Amino acid sequence: MSETIEAASAANTARAKGADAPRFWRSAALPFIEARSIDDGRKVCYAKHSHETFSIGAVTGGRSVYLNRHAREWVGAGAVVMMNPDDVHACNPVAGERWSYRMLHVDVAWFTKLQHELGFNENHAFRAFSQIMTLDAALFDGVR
Repeated sequence: MSETIEAASAANTARAKGADAPRFWRSAALPFIEARSIDDGRKVCYAKHSHETFSIGAVTGGRSVYLNRHAREWVGAGAVVMMNPDDVHACNPVAGERWSYRMLHVDVAWFTKLQHELGFNENHAFRAFSQIMTLDAALFDGVR
């Protein structure tokens, strides 16, 4: 997959800052997806926030309390977390533990079109997912 100039620059900046900086990848071949990687998230924590994209992530190391809307789940390596667009969420490491994950941010318009192509009712906009977390090994391997 070829990185865009912006993604390559971000990756180089992250390498220069060390393992705790996020790395981003984008490809002209997949303009509707942004990939993000955190190898040691102890210094990369976020207050509750949301994204305009659908987001799906694979927890590759450490543990966290995952907050999504009104739900609270303990997650660790092997978990896959999902966030619908505009879902307020937070997922930060347990104090002092190394925390790593891979995240895909998917454009909602593209994903909605895909849902329609797969047979979901075309009269609806994006069909939100009710599940926010899974331990499905095959899905984890696919996202990771």
